[in-house]
Amino acid sequence: MTPDNKAKQPPALRKVMADIELNWLGVTLQSHVAVISTLILHNGINEATHSIAEIELLKFVSTQVTLAIERKQILERLQYMALYTA
Repeated sequence: MTPDNKAKQPPALRKVMADIELNWLGVTLQSHVAVISTLILHNGINEATHSIAEIELLKFVSTQVTLAIERKQILERLQYMALYTA
């Protein structure tokens, strides 16, 4: 939700979000199979909104974190297969 589309949201959601700061930025950790998790940044109340550079950096970091998680999962599967399959 952004300040621009806040008025378009259902009244119940607007009531809940009334006292919540809208200065959040999040990206998903999306693998080839599923969403693994989410990376979220929050700026303080008196700070500027997130810049385009910060958005691009967070997208890059999320890709790298996702790749590291996938590699670790593959390594664990290979180790399991090496120990328990003939």
